Amino acid sequence: MQLNPKIVWVLNLAPDSFSDWKVYTKQELENRITNLVNFWADIIDIWAESTAPNSVAISLEEELKRLEIFFEVIKTFPDETFSLDTMKSEVAKIWIQNWVKIINDVSGGRFDKKMFELIAENPNILYVMMYCKNTSGRADLKENIDKTPILEKIINFFEINLKLAQSFWISKNQIILDPWMWAFISTNYLDSVEILKSINILKKKFSLPIYIWTSRKWFLSKLAFDYWPQDRLWSSLASAIFACKNWANYIRVHDVKETKQFIETFNNLTK
Repeated sequence: MQLNPKIVWVLNLAPDSFSDWKVYTKQELENRITNLVNFWADIIDIWAESTAPNSVAISLEEELKRLEIFFEVIKTFPDETFSLDTMKSEVAKIWIQNWVKIINDVSGGRFDKKMFELIAENPNILYVMMYCKNTSGRADLKENIDKTPILEKIINFFEINLKLAQSFWISKNQIILDPWMWAFISTNYLDSVEILKSINILKKKFSLPIYIWTSRKWFLSKLAFDYWPQDRLWSSLASAIFACKNWANYIRVHDVKETKQFIETFNNLTK
């Protein structure tokens, strides 16, 4: 079996995020992107608002301010594919006008009712429809009150929101599904494991590409006992490769070089 996912690198501009944030100068950012491109990142995903547990929502103005430096840099990479992680249609609109080709919306269109309208108006833009148990799009460490099985919840969510997207005349070819992981779906790590094992079910059900982000997620610590996010490289790699073998189309990672090396070696050994 050959693995051929699109590898998405996370570029984090949110100072309250759990992982790898730093203040970049323009030159540092250009160098970082160049380095990741050389390591064959297919997509570079930028985000400026953390949605981690206990994170604080930021204003439209603050989000745009955090993204200013990237506006200056992105035009120097006209051949690369950039995506933006935002729940705000106004932020997405500006970025669509500035080279971004993919919008990731952790709220699945529930936070900003204008998001679907914007995506429909831009048929060349891909839209990652993410599941989150909260309409706020934020991870939540509270135990789920609703005991419906997690796969059933996610399928129901996508069925409803895909119909809504269709009512806005969003093309099915624009949509990628992301079932999310960990506290975005449940505090029970076994629910994240079940989703990883059910990627094929989601693909068959909806006939749409599947986007998976397990990189450095907390639920991995329950499988490999690597407590801190920075210690989860190997468990992240294992979970990403497992997702690929179950036909995930996109994998979002912090460690592009290591992921690419793993996939290239695996593919050469299994020819």
